[in-house]
Order: sequence, then C-alpha cells, then structure tokens
Amino acid sequence: MIPWNTCGAYHASLFGIPTLEFAPFAFFNYINPIVAIILTAMGKFIFWRKDTDDDIITE
Repeated sequence: MIPWNTCGAYHASLFGIPTLEFAPFAFFNYINPIVAIILTAMGKFIFWRKDTDDDIITE
C-alpha cells in the first residue's frame, strides 16, 4: 500500500483514485511493524522450540 510499489500502482490505476486518498484505509499495514516490535520486546506470542536429544539419530 505504498504509492511507489506495484500494489499501490495497481490499486490506484484500477480504482482511478490517488494513492494518498486510500492510504488512511491501510493503517494496519503501517502499524504492523510497530506492533511486531512491541510484542517481540515483551516476549508475547513467541514460542521457542524445545531442543531435545530425541531428534538426533546416532549410530
């Protein structure tokens, strides 16, 4: 939803509206990186795989 990428250019040409006119409706695209950084810093919704020796095949 950035004016200079292909998605923004496609929607602007398809609907015939300027890109900045539909930019407010793409707020989640702009907020998503901020939310991801905050959740990562808080340690929420990050599931670590527990490493065990059961996966290792020894001969």
